[in-house]
Amino acid sequence: TDILAGNGVIHEIDAVLLPPADESMDAMSKDMVEAPKTLTETLAAEPRFSTLA
Repeated sequence: TDILAGNGVIHEIDAVLLPPADESMDAMSKDMVEAPKTLTETLAAEPRFSTLA
């Protein structure tokens, strides 16, 4: 939907298209979920940031 405004046109999103759910991907993504890491843990795990951790 387009709404004409004084300084242009506002494009309103009235629907979001999503791909069909793939059950095998849902099961796999649940297995891949990790607990959130702290900033220090993230930096320590990445060699490029060894001077920061």
